[in-house]
Amino acid sequence: MKRYRCALVLLTAVFSLLIGTAPVQAHNFSDVSSTEYDAYRDAINYCYDNDIARGVTTTRFNPEQTVNRAMFITFLYRLAGKPQKFANIKFEDVPPDSYYADAVRWGVHENIVKGVTATRFAPGKTLEKQMVVTFLYRFADYTRNYSVALETNWSCADYNDIFDYAKKPMQWAVENGILDAKAKFQEPTKKVPRKDAVRYLARFASQVDGIIKKEDEFWFSSEPSSFACRNRHGISALQYSRLKAVVNTIYEWDAIEAYQKSAPQGMCYGMAVCTILDKLGKIDLNGMFAYNAPKIYNIQQPARMAGAPLVKEKTGGQITAIESIINYYHLSQQAGHSIAPTWFGDASTTIEEGMEHESLAEMIDGQEYGGLGLFSFCVKKNNSTVGPHTVVVYGKGGKLTSLSGYNKQFYKYKVCDNLKTQYVNYVYVSNDYTTCVISLTNGNLLKATAACYFNQFDAFDIIDIDGKNNSDVTASTVSDQTILREKDQEKEREGLEKAATIYVNMSNDFTITNAEGETIVYKDGHLSGTMIGKLVHMINGGPEKSEFVLAVRDSDSFTYESQPKDVGIRYISPYGEIAQTIEAAGANQLEFGKAGIKLDGQDMVYSVREQLTGSAGEYMVVEGSGETQVTIAETTIGPNHNGVEICTNSADATIQVYDSEMEEAVLNESTVPGQTLTLDFTK
Repeated sequence: MKRYRCALVLLTAVFSLLIGTAPVQAHNFSDVSSTEYDAYRDAINYCYDNDIARGVTTTRFNPEQTVNRAMFITFLYRLAGKPQKFANIKFEDVPPDSYYADAVRWGVHENIVKGVTATRFAPGKTLEKQMVVTFLYRFADYTRNYSVALETNWSCADYNDIFDYAKKPMQWAVENGILDAKAKFQEPTKKVPRKDAVRYLARFASQVDGIIKKEDEFWFSSEPSSFACRNRHGISALQYSRLKAVVNTIYEWDAIEAYQKSAPQGMCYGMAVCTILDKLGKIDLNGMFAYNAPKIYNIQQPARMAGAPLVKEKTGGQITAIESIINYYHLSQQAGHSIAPTWFGDASTTIEEGMEHESLAEMIDGQEYGGLGLFSFCVKKNNSTVGPHTVVVYGKGGKLTSLSGYNKQFYKYKVCDNLKTQYVNYVYVSNDYTTCVISLTNGNLLKATAACYFNQFDAFDIIDIDGKNNSDVTASTVSDQTILREKDQEKEREGLEKAATIYVNMSNDFTITNAEGETIVYKDGHLSGTMIGKLVHMINGGPEKSEFVLAVRDSDSFTYESQPKDVGIRYISPYGEIAQTIEAAGANQLEFGKAGIKLDGQDMVYSVREQLTGSAGEYMVVEGSGETQVTIAETTIGPNHNGVEICTNSADATIQVYDSEMEEAVLNESTVPGQTLTLDFTK
């Protein structure tokens, strides 16, 4: 099938678009293979971008070089922000003008390191894993003042090889996701190469530090007033084309186009994604797009960002690069099927206890060792559903705690929230996965009516905004389609089943029933039912346009009923070969899916868009009003010919067929009530 694509024009001069942006030093290290770089690149990028660890030269990282005492205490000193707190040292082997002198003086002051004797530090002594972990443990305890209490009894196959001084630090590192908790052998005496050292540092930053206040968060609100474009989502033409290049259904792209032209409803999702990707080393937001601001906290409000790097907006004007990047990731939520497809395995569950049940269970599991997650939720206020709103959750849930008014035990998660008007500071999740409570800074507690969690951030690699090395804003995304194809093939070999995606308007109560009789029910702000699937996201499109994004096991057909009798559905089959968008007012019932589309109602006003299976990439638009019944079904017309049959009951319908690369219709037809119109679109 011909995919819906836009040719991506690579620009030879990025700084003709990024007006006035200072060039950022690239780090295409020649001694890191492409395969190995994929395994360590985010950690290398994080440490490089934050001036914690760079190359041994401008072209070499030396990933296999073993770290020594001088090198690692210097890494920690830089991670701490180079504080001017020093001890008086008398180490004969630490020259005052050496690159590590200040770091050693600081490390001794913080009780992280000591000399091997009163006069020798042994800066060149190589470090074993247990020593590196001990330095990190002391850094967390003495410098960051974090709790380093241990949670459970722990052991590993080579536990007896761990020195006594390192037993607690090694367990702490496992419990906090710095070391692999599933590893049978922890290899405490193994020498640590630079590539592993930066990985431990990056894991500490995301798993233990999480979001550091006034460093890793935006200081401006996600409200529309923070942005220059108030009547649309401002984005550069280049980034808009890059996003278009990875979207493989016209319906997701239609949604992106419509969303881009709409007034912002709050940029919480885009800002949360940028916060996480920058912290993980996947993008260098402040370095690449904000004149090398020290931290993303130092990035100014785009609407008032004087002297900031500018980009040419797709409408012809100019906006700040930061505004464009935030909108780039904010718009991407409309293309979840293309960017982050969902697979089902043996662990698939029904949504009997509420679709958020699965997401809350995933959140507790996903935050077991700390780290970062995207969390979207709705709440009830004054009998109305408010949201969805997206925040960053980070850290571990800690010990179970109780909440007033709830006969349950809860895990408590820290939150980074850009919505300053009602700042969320904690999210509580019950240990039975059934209840989620949002804590505001004003002390109010609000029960979430729907919630979803996501932490698979490698999915965003396909729309990476500044290339693998965080240094190329013109890097093409088109070739990365091979990433998704390879993942598809790998999952198929594992015998897993790919999910269909349903986007459904959340302004009405509704019931969706599949051909097997399983249901999804949305009533009074809650999702429940018996269908195998989960709530993967919620899109804030305003009071009438917000949507649930559901990943469900595919079926021959789905039936949708709602109160009031309005329809807003997008369906995409597992591999995108079938894509349907149906909007209708006055519809009693809708059938959609592989078996075709059928609308029943009274005096319906409707619009149907369908990607035509087996065509050369065409899609069809069927529109009409005053209708009681419409049926649309694909059919076979003779050998190797595919077509579609359309029948209306009481009024004419207009049909237009568009080539995927064209904006003008290549075919215009209309129906006669009571008669079936057959179109042959095989080329």
